Amino acid sequence: MLTTADNARVVIGDSDRDRVWVVDVEPPTIRGSVALEPGDEPGRVVESDPATVHVALRGAGAIATIDVVRRRVVSRRAVCPEPRGIAVDRRANALRVACASGELATLSLADTAAPATVQFVHEDLRDVIVRETGLVVSTFRKANLLFLDDQLRLRGVVNLSSGERVPNTAWRTIALRSGAIAVLHQRSLDRILLPTASGYGHVAAPATIVAGLAVVTDLDRPVQMLEFPAVLPVDLVEYEPDTLAVVAAGGTPDSIGEQFRPRPAATQFVIRIDPNSRELSLASRSHLAMAVAGTGVGGRVWYFAPEPAAVWFSMGLSMPIADADSVAHSGYELFHIAHNGGNILACASCHPEGMDDGRAWSFADGPRRSQSLRGTLAGTAPFHWTAEFASLEHLADDVFTSRMGGPMLEPRHRELLRRWLESLRPMRVPAPTDEDRPLVTRGEAVFRSSQAGCAGCHSGPRFTNNETMDIGTGGRFQVPSLLGLRYRAPYMHTGCAATLDDRFASMSCAGDARHRGFGLLEADRRALVAFLRSI
Repeated sequence: MLTTADNARVVIGDSDRDRVWVVDVEPPTIRGSVALEPGDEPGRVVESDPATVHVALRGAGAIATIDVVRRRVVSRRAVCPEPRGIAVDRRANALRVACASGELATLSLADTAAPATVQFVHEDLRDVIVRETGLVVSTFRKANLLFLDDQLRLRGVVNLSSGERVPNTAWRTIALRSGAIAVLHQRSLDRILLPTASGYGHVAAPATIVAGLAVVTDLDRPVQMLEFPAVLPVDLVEYEPDTLAVVAAGGTPDSIGEQFRPRPAATQFVIRIDPNSRELSLASRSHLAMAVAGTGVGGRVWYFAPEPAAVWFSMGLSMPIADADSVAHSGYELFHIAHNGGNILACASCHPEGMDDGRAWSFADGPRRSQSLRGTLAGTAPFHWTAEFASLEHLADDVFTSRMGGPMLEPRHRELLRRWLESLRPMRVPAPTDEDRPLVTRGEAVFRSSQAGCAGCHSGPRFTNNETMDIGTGGRFQVPSLLGLRYRAPYMHTGCAATLDDRFASMSCAGDARHRGFGLLEADRRALVAFLRSI
């Protein structure tokens, strides 16, 4: 969601409907929309001039350039399989695009026919910010900030660790007017979780996951941190100097009821930064905000509620979007809205965007790594680490209702949740370059060879035979799907392998000799890893 620099328009990427809505600010009017292609999934929006915006199309792996005055697409340019963040770099007269697969892509603003230039920076990129000294890029699951120079070389990394909570899942990162950077993310406690009623948290204990706002000035500077009780803090804007509006899509403890409720249940927070001490404070909260994104215009905060589609501003005044078809889906709602289990968790808290948070959580019988749900569920029952659930409906009863303390779901809600989860597409991976293709081809041959034996268990379209196996890692565990594997570090059920290379090199966590790739040549192991990253 974006307000143009001349304060004339609000531009909204609607990923549910594959549209971009254009709203006039004065007087507030829904001007119209730009229809995109089915499955484009428009995400971040940036502006290069008052009439032109650029939208990251996450589902299409492209950037759409749109004339918002005439409301038409000017160009579409391929960029990377999973574009997330986008920024205008006026010094380079270019767009900078951060990709989930780790590439930082550059697109010329002057020559729309020129292909993107791509440089690998780091896995799991999220947002990109242009500064006078270079670029700053956030990573999604680890919630780190990567500081790059003008040549895109890494200057340093800022980790948001502070106190006893672990930072993860940086939903949104923006530049503030002061030149500082604000990172809206989650923060979790590293404590033992129990597979019992409300075992993932209860009213007598601190919340397992809370929202965090970090303000970072530069490398080697102290990080200002604020923690507050909110579920899925997805977006923020500085609508007045040192005053931020934050939207939590899942709600807050006292705005969430025990019974299922349709979206939106988002809650707005107002956070202030003391300009002298740079301290952060939670100024106010309102339960009237029906929103999942926000931006500011001259002290006015704007929100977009996707279902029913409406633009909200001034906390209570709204404009329904009459041309927007309903996209209500109870499965989505159940996954993203928290319920009173005492620990204010939604399913998406540990499975952001249907993926995983990269955390290995502590259980009584050892660490267990969050599992990705994208493209890996349909036809792969039974579920969970030790295959204890015969169906997704059984898993929902145990995890959602019991462990998370949510309400008992009706059969129709379980079915809707299953349908929505099975509709999640797998994360796309970059096609091998001409230079890498021979290595990937060799790696596939190793994968399917009798010596490696990988294809015996990791078979079929999702690369799993759905069996429960003991490979020498301390018990019998479900054979996981390998789709989108490059996005799912760390590896193994305990998360003990930080990289795929570690998965085969580690003597302590990768199983018996055969399952460590024992006997394979080092060149074959490198090729195997290249193939696994290409799935």
